[in-house]
Amino acid sequence: MQVRRREVLAAETKRNRILMIGLGLASVAIVGGGSLWFYQQQQAIAQVYANPNQSRLTLERFDRVSHFDIIDRQNSPTVYYQVRLQQTPKGRQLELGCNWINPLGQLAHQNRYQTRTIDKNVWNTRCRHQLGPTSPPGTWQVEMFLGDRILSQSEFIVK
Repeated sequence: MQVRRREVLAAETKRNRILMIGLGLASVAIVGGGSLWFYQQQQAIAQVYANPNQSRLTLERFDRVSHFDIIDRQNSPTVYYQVRLQQTPKGRQLELGCNWINPLGQLAHQNRYQTRTIDKNVWNTRCRHQLGPTSPPGTWQVEMFLGDRILSQSEFIVK
């Protein structure tokens, strides 16, 4: 009877070892696969850039032609910063933002938003800020960023 118990215990120990090795290998595969996926996602985001020749300030939301360098604040215009992103990852959404910096170097306004699901390699996006009569005149700056990386920036004059 003791011999039989030892045989059963040895078989059970062997089975437990195989099970633990299998669980360990599965854990390594899951962590490795997750790390690889995360790395690929970060690489896709790192490749996104803005075409500097196709970024513009406009006074209309969907204006693809006009570009303003000087803006009159007395009319309380809404200013749009339109940017064309290149090599955008299809099937993903991007977390973008814009900083609107006044002539004193202070952050006057900040936009943060998520794009719709991207379905092409070139993606047009925009952010906006409404200037008012009390907005300080001078040279302003707008920056569009993805995470902590500035994709595009432009200066304009508010009079």
